[in-house]
Amino acid sequence: MSIGKVPKSKRSILEELGLSNHINNKHRHIDPLLAIGWIQYTHAENLNDRNQKYRLTHAGLKLINLIKG
Repeated sequence: MSIGKVPKSKRSILEELGLSNHINNKHRHIDPLLAIGWIQYTHAENLNDRNQKYRLTHAGLKLINLIKG
């Protein structure tokens, strides 16, 4: 997955991981990252917003930097 400050859609994240845009893949791969706090919603006040996207949190970016060295 490319790293950056640009929010990404669910479809984009799953495609970059080589997964189909299926609700089960969101539950398996995106929801745990939300729960841990490594990513966050761009529209947290309305989780069903049609423009909902996800962005890395400070903790998520820190983890990526640790992994990359």
